[in-house]
Amino acid sequence: MKRALTYISIGLLFMPLSVFALTQAQISSLQSEEAQLEQENTQLSAQKATLETQNESIQRDINLLDVQIKQEQLQIQEKNIELEQIGQDIGVKSSTISSLEDQLSQNQDTLASLLRKANEQGEISLVELVAGSMPLSDIFSEADAESVLKQNISNVMESTKDLASTTASQKADLESQQNAQADAKQAIQDQQNLVQSNEKEKTQLLNANKSQANAYQTIISNNQTRISQIQSALFQLNGTSAIKFQDALSFAEGAKSKTGVDPAFTLAILKQESNLGQNTGNCYLRDYNTGAGVNATTGAVKPKVMSPTRDIPPFLQIASSLGFDPQSMKVSCPLSIGWGGAMGPAQFIPSTWILPDFQSQIQNALGISNTNPWDPQTAIMASAIYLSNLGASGTIGNDYTVNRTAACHYYSGQNCYTSRGAPNVGLSYGDSVMNIAECIQECDIDIINGVSTSCSSAISQYCS
Repeated sequence: MKRALTYISIGLLFMPLSVFALTQAQISSLQSEEAQLEQENTQLSAQKATLETQNESIQRDINLLDVQIKQEQLQIQEKNIELEQIGQDIGVKSSTISSLEDQLSQNQDTLASLLRKANEQGEISLVELVAGSMPLSDIFSEADAESVLKQNISNVMESTKDLASTTASQKADLESQQNAQADAKQAIQDQQNLVQSNEKEKTQLLNANKSQANAYQTIISNNQTRISQIQSALFQLNGTSAIKFQDALSFAEGAKSKTGVDPAFTLAILKQESNLGQNTGNCYLRDYNTGAGVNATTGAVKPKVMSPTRDIPPFLQIASSLGFDPQSMKVSCPLSIGWGGAMGPAQFIPSTWILPDFQSQIQNALGISNTNPWDPQTAIMASAIYLSNLGASGTIGNDYTVNRTAACHYYSGQNCYTSRGAPNVGLSYGDSVMNIAECIQECDIDIINGVSTSCSSAISQYCS
């Protein structure tokens, strides 16, 4: 005699989620404030255009800076409004995900209970149910009560599937909103830096003797001196001789024409790669079977200099192609975990470097038949191509999180955040690269190009 069927309520599985949102009054207030700021910004743009048509003079430049400062301050207010809205959205999304995960947990408990009931009713093992070795139609064919139980299990399974899909979608939306928040914060920081720079320039002009042309010329001369210093500065590249910053920039700009990747971002990756602590390209490979080697300076034995299965065969192939002794070419030493063996300024491992599609991209971009990872121009082009393949594009300011995500992938092969929205292993690397890129852009490239720059001590520390 079968046991009486106990029905389990599953109504809670289909209850709608709570809706979290700004009130209509709050939305209207924010929209009104934003519209007012846009109107003021339009008026300032007209004033700026009028001033730009006037003859050059110190007073004209001061007036122009006043307008630019007001514009940037308005844009900061607009971005703060946007940031507030994004923050509200993130709060809503986090609450929604938490609710979804609670419902998923309840579904799992309910499903487990229903399966136990089905096992009791039909004396069927859970293994058979999960493996699907017995058709459900056979399992639940003996009684109407069992048909109801079967339908309940089916409903819970379908609900669980829908909840899992919705949760995954909500988590993807959360990551998108986190990136939007980071973009807005970066835009505010950029504009605050620009205001600071313009205020500083305005003070310089106000302090200059307006009756003496040479006072104004002194400012120009000082800027030109700084430009010359930047152009002649050495850009340290890991694994090869240093080159002038102007040459590195020229290579990066050439890479942008082929890939669209911002030159400052490409150079920031190389800067970061050459400052990774002990992994500085100071080891020699010695044992092709174990991957062991030695420190190039001390001669100390170093295990795990290069992976014998993954990287030594392609490394020997590269050595043969370029005509160098594989035991006399410096590669990166291993860190505390994993293998060393990365090559040249961009620190590519041999197995990545010889990928056919990657090789053909480099060759086509530079018009060469043989690629050398230790050659600065080739390394810079390769980095830009690899970053482009990871999604990098545009400018570091306008595409902040797009490029930061590419940097995270460059380092760890993963996004900057986990599926639950927590920081991932590569986030600190990505943030560091973006700081360096901003510094290279504003403290080097902008000055060379004569662009009003917001380079400050807070920014310059990242590329010093």
